[in-house]
Amino acid sequence: MADRAAIARAFVAKSVFGLQTTRDLIERHRTDELPRCLCCFRYRKDVPSESTFSRAFGEFAASDLPRAGS
Repeated sequence: MADRAAIARAFVAKSVFGLQTTRDLIERHRTDELPRCLCCFRYRKDVPSESTFSRAFGEFAASDLPRAGS
């Protein structure tokens, strides 16, 4: 199972990079080493599936994570 901290960083990166969809996020991580490194996905194969991201993002949205830095 993917590390929740790495997925949380990807949750933030999605906003920072202005990506509209989780598929866009995954594509960016698979084709660009910078966001992959920032989020601690060492290899392309380490990038979680869309369903894994979606479940985690749902959990984050339901929690206080989006406001944690406010």
